[in-house]
Amino acid sequence: MIKSLEIKNYALIRDLSIDLHKGLNIITGETGIEDKQARSLVSIAKKVRALTELSLLESVSTRLLIDAAKLIQAGLPPRYAATVAIAEPLTDDPDALAAIRQVIELTL
Repeated sequence: MIKSLEIKNYALIRDLSIDLHKGLNIITGETGIEDKQARSLVSIAKKVRALTELSLLESVSTRLLIDAAKLIQAGLPPRYAATVAIAEPLTDDPDALAAIRQVIELTL
């Protein structure tokens, strides 16, 4: 189980630490996905958010991560689920999509 969450220098958040307790779960609680896979999805989100040169209008939201986790729980291969739930909703630009897919391939 994920026990803590730290966010630094993201949007308006300079430094935030949250200790998670039993009953307070992100992604895993709503979807039942394994912790390792949840961490991988969060890692994808961090890496895509760092790709500022893509000039995405929106970035990876918690909702997109949860959608990907639900697809994985439903039996889709993790890379395919992440592509469908994370990469494709963010952009239709071929170069940006290729960059996000590469992040997914390297992470999962």
